[in-house]
Amino acid sequence: MKILKISGDDYSSIHFSDEHNGKLVSDIIKDISKFEPTDNSEGYWELEVIEFKGLTESIDPELLKWVKSEIDYDYSKHQFYYFDNETIKI
Repeated sequence: MKILKISGDDYSSIHFSDEHNGKLVSDIIKDISKFEPTDNSEGYWELEVIEFKGLTESIDPELLKWVKSEIDYDYSKHQFYYFDNETIKI
């Protein structure tokens, strides 16, 4: 299982999501350098891939939903996580 971590300055995860809405996280992880901020990007962000043994599909989807629901909203504006089987959403 891989997790994409987006972090950075104020509203960095929001800027990333706005720019890459609808993209598959697995595609981002495969070629992460294409998704770094550019001079035309609205904000700045840093991307990191965290890898664990096992497949995301083998984890109860309700557990994954619960983990995401526990992320503080104000915190999520600046730092957010996506599982490798998700799509970037605004």
